[in-house]
Amino acid sequence: MRVILSIVLMVNILFGASISLEDMQKYQQYKSMLDNGAGGSSTQKVVKQDVIKNNIEQNSMDQNMIDNTMETKESVDQNSTEEYNNIFKYDQKDKPLKRYGENFFKNKNQLNSALVPTSNNYILHSGDTLFINSYDSKRNDTLELTIDNNGDINLPNLGLLKVGGLKLDEARAIIKNKIVKSKPKTKVIVDISGYSSIQVIITGNVEVPGIYNLSSFSTVKDALMVAGGLLDVGSYRDIDIVRGGKKIYNFDLYKLLNDTNGINDIILQSGDIVSVNFIKKTIYLSGKVKYPAIYELKNGETYKDLLRYSGGFRYDATKDSIKITRYSNSKNIETYIINKNKLYSLTPHDGDKIEVFNNLELKEKPYIYVSGKVIPKATKYKYFDGMTLLELFKVVKFRSELIVKDDIKNDIVEPKVIEKREALMVDKSKIKIIRNNADKKRVFLVSLKDTFKLEPYDEVEFFNYFDTHPRIEATIKGAVYNPGTFFIDNDTTLQDLINLAGGITLKGYTKEFELVRYKVVNNERVRDIKKIDFKNAIENNFKIEPFDEVKIFTIPNWYERKTITLKGEVKFPGVYPIKTGERLASVIKRAGGFTKEAFVDGALFTRESIRKNEAKRMKEAMLKIKQQMAFISTNGREVGAMPTDQADVVGTIKLLEQQAQEYKALGRLVVYLEKDLDKFSKSDFNIRLEDQDTLIIPSYNDTVSVYGEVLNPNSFVFSKNLTAFEYIKKAGDITERADEESIYVVLPNGEAKKVEPDSFFASSDFIVPKGATIVVPMKVNRVSNILLWKEISQVVYQLAITAASLNTVGVI
Repeated sequence: MRVILSIVLMVNILFGASISLEDMQKYQQYKSMLDNGAGGSSTQKVVKQDVIKNNIEQNSMDQNMIDNTMETKESVDQNSTEEYNNIFKYDQKDKPLKRYGENFFKNKNQLNSALVPTSNNYILHSGDTLFINSYDSKRNDTLELTIDNNGDINLPNLGLLKVGGLKLDEARAIIKNKIVKSKPKTKVIVDISGYSSIQVIITGNVEVPGIYNLSSFSTVKDALMVAGGLLDVGSYRDIDIVRGGKKIYNFDLYKLLNDTNGINDIILQSGDIVSVNFIKKTIYLSGKVKYPAIYELKNGETYKDLLRYSGGFRYDATKDSIKITRYSNSKNIETYIINKNKLYSLTPHDGDKIEVFNNLELKEKPYIYVSGKVIPKATKYKYFDGMTLLELFKVVKFRSELIVKDDIKNDIVEPKVIEKREALMVDKSKIKIIRNNADKKRVFLVSLKDTFKLEPYDEVEFFNYFDTHPRIEATIKGAVYNPGTFFIDNDTTLQDLINLAGGITLKGYTKEFELVRYKVVNNERVRDIKKIDFKNAIENNFKIEPFDEVKIFTIPNWYERKTITLKGEVKFPGVYPIKTGERLASVIKRAGGFTKEAFVDGALFTRESIRKNEAKRMKEAMLKIKQQMAFISTNGREVGAMPTDQADVVGTIKLLEQQAQEYKALGRLVVYLEKDLDKFSKSDFNIRLEDQDTLIIPSYNDTVSVYGEVLNPNSFVFSKNLTAFEYIKKAGDITERADEESIYVVLPNGEAKKVEPDSFFASSDFIVPKGATIVVPMKVNRVSNILLWKEISQVVYQLAITAASLNTVGVI
């Protein structure tokens, strides 16, 4: 809050030419009140209404009275305490308008078909149950027969009778004739005792669209209630019923609400679609009518129809001064005061607002209507003869900030409410006044300094100063605590801009700074970049111009702390700070060098920048594989892929996905270390270090591991002179899925060597060293000309290299 007020105060200074000292004093009181936690409306000392009116008429309300409206004081007499501002306010208790017919959907009662007489036109369905009572002077028989899926009922001793699809009165006649033929003197009563269910689709602008199972006796209104009612944009008067692909009916809720016979509703059938269309014409009707609400009118309906729906005028309504507010060309708002006959002659437009005034209020209580962003709530103020705009200003209550609350949705925790605050100040130079006389409207834009006289029923809109005046800004970045773009004025200096950014940090360079300034030359905006002496600029109050960009440099050689982590077989493992340009040999010496157990051939050196790129490449490779696989799945035959090929690749991808989920990029950089650090320091592998580098020196590793498509993936004790083929034999030999042409050996330092097929099967002279890993990859079939196998091979290779690296240092 204080930050917002400080910004507002700064902007006020910026526009000092337009804001008076009185504004500044008043705003300072706002600030003090908010700092003290007042923030709300304030109660005032008792002031007799006639005394205040006399003061106003004498134009003697001084600055102290204005200030008193912003302070909280104790009441002298609690029984007669009232807000000073409210002396001039009319009672504002109008309820917000609701849609006409909205309450219809709040009734949650369900239809009880047993209590509703069945229409003779009701169509019988499979699942309906018929009650049949046949009787004569000696016997009375009662049956309840359910219509089967073929539309038949089974009359005892009389056989099957098809009634499905018939109207109820038609079925009655057939059943009676059938029974009377066998028993001539028998009387028969036929009715429905149970209804089947139907399935309908409810779509469009309803709360819960979908497929619903309803009673076969259900009507359109029943379906709408089951769907939770309509959305705000849904039409109550334009609801289509589609049957068999054709629109058979249009439902209008207004007719149902105003027709006690309910002839506007129809019974639905299975397969019907109930579609709620968008509302097309919305009219707001408020004031002295019997049912103020938001109404929906159809094309061709008039304002006379609107008043009929609302029940007409109230006894105290005036029919000579009705206010209509209308959007013109979707841009401007026009307001007129007209009589009833003129209103009836107008064609209703979407969004029209009609207000019917109180007859007594117009005759005895003229008012001024006040609105705007800086007004807590649009309010009517009492008018008196000779009232000026300045006098109105003194009694209007303004707000100094706007609070907007946003609900942030979160599926895991409860929604959080984010509160945003915007500082406000009244613009005294631009005040809009709308004056309505008969059928004419005039609009004024005046200043508070003008002695503008108000007339009854004027509409006054006060603007927020910051919405009507352009703000100029400048940017500061670099070595400041809060870099960003800030509002400035014509007198803002470099020091002011630095202060807005929280000051210069300890690493800020105060010898010179960079300034980017924009100018218009030959109707083109050009950028001028130059360096300026910092000390001289501060001492001479260097002025900042609109849209300037200031950069505060960092002191040369001022760097953030950088480190490297050493683990494993060094004498003093740990995290070591490094300086720019320091090399690997230097840090190893600082760590005491290697221990006797150090296996330098298997050193694992990782770099953060490489790790990020590696993870990115893996993600991109998997995404590309999935995209190509999707293409093959839908276009396999077109690219020559056989179903068996597709199945093989899909299986391979699933395995890769499982392994890729467990994959963690290492960012390994292959280095060749030597125990003699003096000798190593002259090597090409004595690399320059970067922040977050890691070096792991494992202990001696006397094993060789075999991974991938072998029968028994395992690690084996190192034996001299054994080839890769011989180690694979120890692992049970290759599987059917092995790619014999792509076998490779990962050396302890991370370097990979491919084993050529010819030399491999001829027991190559290549001897596998200690700590090495032999990888036998999966064989991936080519699918037509799509190089999917290549992408998969790269992923397999990366997974194997990572596993081999971790195996060397003893992680797996």
